[in-house]
Amino acid sequence: MDLDLVGGKLPTREEAQAIAMDFLREAAPDLLPALSISWIDAHD
Repeated sequence: MDLDLVGGKLPTREEAQAIAMDFLREAAPDLLPALSISWIDAHD
């Protein structure tokens, strides 16, 4: 992990989902039709 990120603010659930969806649209758009989100939760 980049030490510049230590102690930084984490994205909200909505922001994390948007980031993940943007990544999938770019990296693996063929997976989107079968995508099913079970849950997104912050952790320590």
